[in-house]
Amino acid sequence: MRLQKLHDAILDPGPLVMRVVHGNPDASSLPLDLLWRAFSLTEPEALLAEALLNGATVADYAKEREVSKQTLRNQLVGVMRKTGTRRQSELVSLLTRLALTCLWRMFRKSPPRA
Repeated sequence: MRLQKLHDAILDPGPLVMRVVHGNPDASSLPLDLLWRAFSLTEPEALLAEALLNGATVADYAKEREVSKQTLRNQLVGVMRKTGTRRQSELVSLLTRLALTCLWRMFRKSPPRA
């Protein structure tokens, strides 16, 4: 049921806003607690998901975090199982839609500029 509500929120047919930011590594970040609440991701899984969303490869992230690629592959399998995705590209697509939905909701709630 929780996944269905999230799916409906992501695919809301209302107006969409797209923000393109160059040079900001946090531009596509998602709140880690959102990933935990939506998909029950552990902190390491959520951090991996965020890294993939921001364009990192598993090898890049393994080097950065100083963990083995196999450890991250195991975490990736858990992330995909919990999110209901089957491929890494499908996971990144889901996370991108979720990030855009979060941006749209924040934009919608912000007061108009004078």
